[in-house]
Amino acid sequence: MLAPSITINTVTIYPTASIGSSFTIVIQNSASTQVFSSGPLTTTVTGGTTPQVVTLNAVLPVGTGYRFGFSTNPGMWRNSAGAAYPYTLPGVVSLTGNSFDPNYYYWFYNWSVSSGCEGHVPW
Repeated sequence: MLAPSITINTVTIYPTASIGSSFTIVIQNSASTQVFSSGPLTTTVTGGTTPQVVTLNAVLPVGTGYRFGFSTNPGMWRNSAGAAYPYTLPGVVSLTGNSFDPNYYYWFYNWSVSSGCEGHVPW
């Protein structure tokens, strides 16, 4: 994170689980402390190719090393090749990688973020 604070407004996911499956999106800081939980959500689409936009409105203070994931993941599509980190919105946020494979891009796409002024990053 680069700006004083940013708000993750929405992200797009691609569920592979059946419709009605429960999931929770969580964000941890660099000390592995959970700083955000979406609360229980439900898949409304399935198949891994149909997008589902999830509203988060997660406000995160300036910092680095945030980790995004699921406390409960019923099955979400992810890219297994072609990731080109970092993905950056200059002066606001930078996605620098994942903990598995540098070629993978996990779960959260088309981020809508705001920080003083609104921005949309189509990841």
